[in-house]
Amino acid sequence: MRRTSRILLGLAVATPGALLLAGTGGAPARPDPDQPVKPLAVETSRVSDTPLGRGVTAVASLRAVQQVTLSPEVDGRVVAIHFQEGARVEAGAPILDLFRDPQQAELNRSRAEETLARLQLDRARALLQREATAQAEVDRRQAGLDQAVAQRQAAEAALAQRVVRAPFAGELGLRRTDPGHYLRAGDPIVTLTALDALYVDFAVPQRYLADLREGQAVEVASDAAGGRTVLARLDTIEPQIDPGTRNIRLRARLDNRDRSLRPGASVTATLRFAPERGVVTVPETAIVASAATDTAFVVRDLDADGHGHVAQVSVTTGRRSEGRIVVSAGLEPGEVVVTAGQLRLSPGQPVRLEARHAASAAPEPALR
Repeated sequence: MRRTSRILLGLAVATPGALLLAGTGGAPARPDPDQPVKPLAVETSRVSDTPLGRGVTAVASLRAVQQVTLSPEVDGRVVAIHFQEGARVEAGAPILDLFRDPQQAELNRSRAEETLARLQLDRARALLQREATAQAEVDRRQAGLDQAVAQRQAAEAALAQRVVRAPFAGELGLRRTDPGHYLRAGDPIVTLTALDALYVDFAVPQRYLADLREGQAVEVASDAAGGRTVLARLDTIEPQIDPGTRNIRLRARLDNRDRSLRPGASVTATLRFAPERGVVTVPETAIVASAATDTAFVVRDLDADGHGHVAQVSVTTGRRSEGRIVVSAGLEPGEVVVTAGQLRLSPGQPVRLEARHAASAAPEPALR
């Protein structure tokens, strides 16, 4: 009895599926081939033959046209510091004094000897006029005076070395010494930087050599300047190409009187060259890259309502610039290419241009 019940229940469950297969001829339902395929909305752009901008951008670094770490020329003990950290100083301003009493004493002695030598020369000349002495004595006194003058000048130079002065106008950095500190010749005291003008140092590949000219405009951008772009001028082109990198080192000069940039900052430097004419370009997003070949989807039979179908064509691409890519084969100027949504497309697929693209991509009226 139980076995009969199970067989009847299985038949009851299987009957609806069997009836469904019988109603469809034993195969799943297929879409009606006469039903029109809904066109896909795509973004497009026209193939252009307008001149393509050329240029190169490189990472650059800034350095001051004038910058130095001040240090003494001789050994000595610091007795006075004449500057404030971060202050601006003029050329020749005293920065630091070293102990100089021995040098001052030597200068006083040499001045006294010069005075005595001058008096002796004057007496010798007076005696020569009265024929009371020989010319040789006058010459000897003249040589003595010349020697005394040289000794006095040497003493003045030694005394001047005890004072460290600013060699040019600029801004001082952080102090690295204190009063009483014994400095050796060459020990750092403070940095001095002229911020009115900066150098922009960078390098570009050797293929741009023919496009480089001194005085060219260089666009310099840095987040240190709030992202704004400032203009510099190409100042120097290194005469030798680096054999290791095959790059050309360049230096531009930047007016920085507003102090917006500082030496050591990283910036981007852009050189723009004469545009390239006679080339066919499309947006970079129009190219579908693959291991075999690059392709693009071209919209064919485009009507005034922005409807058409796509064909996939092979293309040969070249360099890229400002979001566009050169196509040397496969496309013609004026053709409409798909720039977004290519993964949904297949050759012959009906498409509909987005409203914002249809006006620019619609076929132009024939001229009469």
